Amino acid sequence: MGLGACSTSAASPEPLNSESDDLGATDASTTTTKKKDASSASSDLDASVDSGFSLDEDKVACTATCDATKVCVAALCCPPPTATGTFKVPTHTNYVFWKFAKRVAKLEFKVDMKNDPGSKVGLYFSPYNAEIDGIQFYFGIQTDLLNNNAGGKHEGHGIIFSQFGTLDKASINVAPGGFSEVGTHEGNFIGVRMPFAWTKGSYTIRFERGAGDDTGDWFEAHVVDASNKDTFAGALKFARKVKGVPATFEEQGTAFTEVYSGATDYANVPKWHIDTMAYGDGQKATTATSSYPNYPAYPGIPSFPNTDVTYSAASDRVELRFGGDTAKCHPEGKLF
Repeated sequence: MGLGACSTSAASPEPLNSESDDLGATDASTTTTKKKDASSASSDLDASVDSGFSLDEDKVACTATCDATKVCVAALCCPPPTATGTFKVPTHTNYVFWKFAKRVAKLEFKVDMKNDPGSKVGLYFSPYNAEIDGIQFYFGIQTDLLNNNAGGKHEGHGIIFSQFGTLDKASINVAPGGFSEVGTHEGNFIGVRMPFAWTKGSYTIRFERGAGDDTGDWFEAHVVDASNKDTFAGALKFARKVKGVPATFEEQGTAFTEVYSGATDYANVPKWHIDTMAYGDGQKATTATSSYPNYPAYPGIPSFPNTDVTYSAASDRVELRFGGDTAKCHPEGKLF
């Protein structure tokens, strides 16, 4: 899949391999939060938020000569971002299909937040959506947690971890300062939530098997900041598929980014840039494949336009961008 008929005087980056591992996208459940009036959504970030990088970072050394239908981003000629247009929430903006050599007991994600998009619009980065011994889960980082136990209070930035197919409150371990959620609006599910004031910077998100017995195993959520401070974000208990055999994470899973509340026009979605890499039991994922989904498949509404996924060998990170003036410069396909 080409990037357009444009010439450049600079050496072009090595093209992406469009070969796919045919991992298939899991039909990820989506978070539901109290919808804000779309008219109140703004592309302006919170006054206290550092938006991170500027457009100049994307366009540094941009020496390509593009035709009138393309824009230059980092020496590539790309389709221009869509300035305005409506969409429905929740909507996924991109996928990464991770694959490990085997099932694992611990997942770690190195996450470099290149900017903080604020909390006015509900954005979600879920690094892994899959199964633990046949039971679906997802977890990740949100810009605005909703605390239904406190009358729908908006808690701001935080971590979420959900298990689907159960309403068992005994399988929830809430961390100090966190809260739980039990609901049916996404099918039956239980979850733990932890307000966590993440911002621009580097983090490790860790999910690992903890204590267990023949009835199941506790899987814990942690986030570690750049100073190595480890914050326990809660745990959920998963039943074992085979008695006497500890539960494990499925060896392939789907990362996704999502707009879930606060905006229904592309113009009002702030830019968010996340660099990440996945590790299972200390070993890097064997492959990663990108996709730009038409999800959910609302009639007449195309896939989210202002999104881009690529892999940087220099940093060994998968780079996820969406919102704002993000141009879709790279085709979907195999990343590494």
